[in-house]
Amino acid sequence: MASAEPRPGASLLAAFYFRRLAAIDGEVLDWKDDEPPRRVAIDASHVTVAKDESYAIDRGGRLLMWTPAGEPRPILASVAYAAAGESRVLAVLRDGTLVSRRRAEHDWRTEARDVAHAWVGDSSDYYVTLDGRLFAAGLAHRGQYGDGLLTSVEGWKQVAEDVAFVCAHTGHAVLLKRDGTVEGTGGNRFGPLGRHGFGDKADCWGPIFAGAVRIATGARHTLAVDRDRTLWIWGQNEGLEPKRALERVVDIAAGDCESVALTADGRLWCWRTGAPPAPAFPPSPRP
Repeated sequence: MASAEPRPGASLLAAFYFRRLAAIDGEVLDWKDDEPPRRVAIDASHVTVAKDESYAIDRGGRLLMWTPAGEPRPILASVAYAAAGESRVLAVLRDGTLVSRRRAEHDWRTEARDVAHAWVGDSSDYYVTLDGRLFAAGLAHRGQYGDGLLTSVEGWKQVAEDVAFVCAHTGHAVLLKRDGTVEGTGGNRFGPLGRHGFGDKADCWGPIFAGAVRIATGARHTLAVDRDRTLWIWGQNEGLEPKRALERVVDIAAGDCESVALTADGRLWCWRTGAPPAPAFPPSPRP
């Protein structure tokens, strides 16, 4: 049986291109592509992953980091949420302070206060304040800010409001508003934003889906869980209109072209776009 449903804003699943994490029954499964998972003994309340590093927040609020060949080690205390990516790690402390650390650095830098959530994208980073304001930093050439401009600024810039959650991947971002509306902006060559700017890019936030409680986006597709815990999917190999994929879903993650889901019965699912959901790590067939 899998761990309990994640607390609001946290996730027991994570994906970054071809790497994935899942926090299950007091351990973290860490795997790449179709390789067997590495089992890491951490009772995690949240996980996040980058290209070469994996991260988990344990039940005591410590942020732990490990590499594919290394052992977990604590790197920060009193952490409520963390997000990792190619460029850096963002961590929201329990008092709402947002701190960051670049790759190959050891010191943490304070970025903002009164923060509820943050995300490290492939080209732009984001955070959401306790009152729902969304800020962006990084590249804007694909419309990643959603403010109608394609030029970046130094530091953080407010780009939306009434936001509960944000996620981003290859040149695009998707947000979840407090009323359940899903909006997207940025590059949309493969359809992760549905029809909004399809074939090129959208430079402003635009609606994609309604009535969501969780979202995730990968390089070419996007996932949303509605209030009935039905999982919807759209993008490359799936079509531009959201379609049903799985029922009783409590958590999701998206990587390059794969989706990961956790259902209420504790089952872990992993599948490629265009294929039906399949159990992760099915038992080997008997000879």
